[in-house]
Amino acid sequence: SEFISCLRTHAEDHLLGVWDGPHETELGPRMLFVPGLSPYWICAYANNQWALGDALTDDPSQTSFRKAIALADGTVSIFDKGGVVFTRIWCSYELYISISE
Repeated sequence: SEFISCLRTHAEDHLLGVWDGPHETELGPRMLFVPGLSPYWICAYANNQWALGDALTDDPSQTSFRKAIALADGTVSIFDKGGVVFTRIWCSYELYISISE
């Protein structure tokens, strides 16, 4: 899918995930990216979207969202034409934590 392709390109561009090699290519010896082995936190898939209250705490720094961001080397935000991500407080919190820490 286009979404997975974007994540794969992001991982390759930022040297995230698993690399193997060097392997001989037409351009000479290169490290090759191993697809499927770069972990990404995808909130929509990682938490039950119908029971998000189960994942929340009184202290936002103790949520699974925040803990995952602390373990990550970076974050990726997907934008739509209307920039809806900027109108959602939790998305703004995730962006703030990603940029400030």
